Amino acid sequence: MTRLFDLETTERGIRLVTGRLVIRAYEPRDIPALIEYLSSDDPMVGRVMRIAPAAEAISAYWEPMRSVDPFGDPQWLSLLIELKTEQKVVGNVGYGITVIDDAHKLGSIGWSLAASYRGRGVATEAAMAVRGLLFDHLGAHRVQSRTGRANAPSWRLMERLGMRREARFRASHTNLSGAWDDEYIYAILKREWDNEAPF
Repeated sequence: MTRLFDLETTERGIRLVTGRLVIRAYEPRDIPALIEYLSSDDPMVGRVMRIAPAAEAISAYWEPMRSVDPFGDPQWLSLLIELKTEQKVVGNVGYGITVIDDAHKLGSIGWSLAASYRGRGVATEAAMAVRGLLFDHLGAHRVQSRTGRANAPSWRLMERLGMRREARFRASHTNLSGAWDDEYIYAILKREWDNEAPF
């Protein structure tokens, strides 16, 4: 099945290249763009990332990820989303692998995007590429994501990824106002991915 991303490996890690994006490891030159991204007053970015918009905090979070083996079943690896036309980091997408044994692996995926770039399909394009990486290159049997009930753009993106809502945990998550709210778990199986129409 044709997949619309190219996988490149470099001395700095991996790069997933899609039509509009380069999904790649952090580099120190990204600090100004990441400060801008993390400095926004957007409560969703602040909630998901929880990183101070300062060079030291950015480096402390992303620098260790540069040594994570992207194919070595990482617990979590956060990659940056760079928009090709602007050559600018506009968000991040991450993934993790839970290993039961060499033949049985479960994947997870999450994302965050600057508010001014939402609604353009950027997060969907990035998440689709990482979903493909998890299934086709890391051997995941299942890929899941989670989000709060109130975060409709996120769970709708999960549905665009072919995921189905598998669980609703009542009052297990706090919303942006700090009140208890429900959390949704979405997932897709490898066999569903294999039977999906090419994107």
